[in-house]
Amino acid sequence: ETTMSSGVAAKALIRLYAAVREQRQLIFLTGEPGTGKTSLMARISRRYAKLHLAGFIVLTHFAGVGHRGFSIRIMLRRFCRELAQHLGVQKHIPEESTLHEVSSFFRELCFKAVKLYGATVLVILDGYDHMQGVNRSHSHLWLPTAQATGLSIVLSLDKHTEAYQRLLHQVGKGYHEVEEHPMDEVAYKSLAARSFRTLLPEYRMPPEAASLLAHAAAQGLRSPVWLVT
Repeated sequence: ETTMSSGVAAKALIRLYAAVREQRQLIFLTGEPGTGKTSLMARISRRYAKLHLAGFIVLTHFAGVGHRGFSIRIMLRRFCRELAQHLGVQKHIPEESTLHEVSSFFRELCFKAVKLYGATVLVILDGYDHMQGVNRSHSHLWLPTAQATGLSIVLSLDKHTEAYQRLLHQVGKGYHEVEEHPMDEVAYKSLAARSFRTLLPEYRMPPEAASLLAHAAAQGLRSPVWLVT
């Protein structure tokens, strides 16, 4: 197995930030095992959790972490409880609820959050291809089918898996994918500068500094990932 160079990781991280900022509904972070997907998902999760933005709800799950961490049904029950708590609504979800029932509850709460409460919901799910049952099409029914501004779901997975193919069959073309591939340096500098201004206004980073740091990352210099933390 190989790991991403810090320069490539920085580019992938900024592309993830940009996709979330643009409120893409389905965002896939793809790569083979050992390429650093979990590390990037942890970084973006910590970043948004630290921002404490009003009306911004972050739901995270890392496959295999915690009790029965590979179960989509149990994960969705927890997501529903957290959403209901954030929204201050009463929503009892019986423990014996089926995956289909929990999926319906989850979609209902997501759309209530963004449509009725004006909230932004960010779901971060790492290791989706390791979750139980994802090789069966019905396991993907929890994913919203209608476009909803304010809802973004970030999934990391290996694209060389049956789960990935099943997922594509379910969602069609309604997704945005981030892969670890080289980006044109001019485009990368522009994207980095926009991300700094939008996501990190507290730093008041001047454009020339953002350009310099983006250039360093594009050249693959060591440890440029810190520039977006």
